Amino acid sequence: MRINGEHQTEAHRLAPGRILLVDDDEEFVLMLERMLVGEGYEILRAVNGTEALHLLRKNPADLIITDLVMPEKNGLELLQDLRREHARLKVIAISGGSGGNIAWLPVAKELGAVRVLKKPFRKEALVQMIAEVLDGQEETPGYWLSFEPF
Repeated sequence: MRINGEHQTEAHRLAPGRILLVDDDEEFVLMLERMLVGEGYEILRAVNGTEALHLLRKNPADLIITDLVMPEKNGLELLQDLRREHARLKVIAISGGSGGNIAWLPVAKELGAVRVLKKPFRKEALVQMIAEVLDGQEETPGYWLSFEPF
């Protein structure tokens, strides 16, 4: 199996966590992937909710980071499906930037996202959020951790 562009090894299985990135913006996903691989995470990628669900059936993940505005199956629809098929899977929902809809972020929280984050955000904010979610700290006082770009 190829993950992060190479064959899966024992070292990959010992990574701090496997994260599925779901976003149709390829440049953004590649940037996130480089950043998170640098932090020791194993990364899977999907371009929409349909592909994410298909991938999860064969490759379980510890966390999903999903955009909300995508073609075919958007992030809100993905969250609804995840509730039925993978109820324990933790999800961070992101939206904003060009064409994003931040009004969907509170809805994503109600549909089961453990955290939401407005684009653009700082790398440190996302890395901290991932560590907290994977450590079982699912709630934060507010929705928006950062408005600053990487």
